[in-house]
Amino acid sequence: MADETPPADEGVKPPPVEEQGSKPPAEPASEKGDIPYDRFTAVNDRMKAAEAKVKQNADDQEAVRVAALTAQGKHEELAKEEHEKNVILERENEEFRTEQGARHSALLEKLPDVNKKFVIKHKLGLNALEDYSEQVLTNGGTHRTEPTPDSPGGAYKKPDKPFYEWTKAEKKEWVADQDARRAAK
Repeated sequence: MADETPPADEGVKPPPVEEQGSKPPAEPASEKGDIPYDRFTAVNDRMKAAEAKVKQNADDQEAVRVAALTAQGKHEELAKEEHEKNVILERENEEFRTEQGARHSALLEKLPDVNKKFVIKHKLGLNALEDYSEQVLTNGGTHRTEPTPDSPGGAYKKPDKPFYEWTKAEKKEWVADQDARRAAK
């Protein structure tokens, strides 16, 4: 133990060979101060294990506290605490929904009117709207899957009624139109 601490005039000794490990890291650190991936994952795994242990201890302590209050007959105090937690969570939830609604509205305002109708019709959520608006804005105002008059076979015209309500003549016309589209390709 006494020979592990260096004298003041010797400087700092390198760590013993056992601590350095027998093999070099797979990805050496660069001059920027990057951390080797093996070291990164090892530290992250230890951190996650420590966080899980702290959470488990906190959960255990809370369970013991609740059991003690229940044994003492302090149900009103427990109910009051739970109500306060619920109020806080409801407030946080409302703030989150307000923030998400503002982001949704801001993205919707950036889109052309045709695309706004598509978003409203299909009730796109925030994540889908972010993806859709990125595609629309990078493609000059059109979604990449929208048919255009320039696309093969021309623009698709949506029928005004469901297929099962079509007459035989309408079905034959539709089949002929589809055959013509396929031939045009």
